[in-house]
Amino acid sequence: MCILLQEAEATGEMDFLSTLKTLRLQRTSMVQTVGQYLFLHKLALAAHVTRGTRIPAQEIQARLKVNGYSDEFKAVCEANFLDADDGTSETEPGFNVYLNRRLSANKDKNRVKNILPNDAHRPVLACETKSLGKYINAVFVPNLVSSRLDLLTQLPLPATVTDFWRLVTQFSVGLVVAFDTDSRHSDETVGTFVPDIEGDPIKTDLFEVQAKLTADSSIGQELLVTVFKKRKSILSGAVS
Repeated sequence: MCILLQEAEATGEMDFLSTLKTLRLQRTSMVQTVGQYLFLHKLALAAHVTRGTRIPAQEIQARLKVNGYSDEFKAVCEANFLDADDGTSETEPGFNVYLNRRLSANKDKNRVKNILPNDAHRPVLACETKSLGKYINAVFVPNLVSSRLDLLTQLPLPATVTDFWRLVTQFSVGLVVAFDTDSRHSDETVGTFVPDIEGDPIKTDLFEVQAKLTADSSIGQELLVTVFKKRKSILSGAVS
């Protein structure tokens, strides 16, 4: 590759055939298939057009004249799409991406109006009754096995506790990791989705949720949660 790049710099051309003939006299196993020959052309093209674009890490900020705050602000601006009644046009970027959250029935299901799921990555709930919608503020997130195996969602609102357990049961979630759960005792916007350790089960329109403490430490608790739907146990798993 270095030979070809040096040749291109000196003559403005790359003679692949002559170069490979010379190299194969020295290394008989070099470039044995058509695919390898094509790959070499693509690699040479990429290397040639990107020459001079390498920037040492310590010079990036000076060369690009940006900092972390600029990138963070840009990301926030790109995600911060206003509601239609705030002046956003249907032709503006992002309108269709977040179309489902604009429905009046779904607006109250978002904890923060500007933290929204992209419809391309949002799980769609099955409707048990006509009054229940398909929307939940959640997204699939990748792990080491699959790009759509784990789920990320907000702490349930009082009105979305049923939707939360619909998500868990419909997608066979076996482990729930919840952060800042103590805030439900002081924040009225956080719905009670797991019962207190020694308290009565939680009952919603569709579910009854029971919990049993299995581990307790300084960093959190682990509960064994059993979810009943219409008098039938449909899921048992851990919550930490």
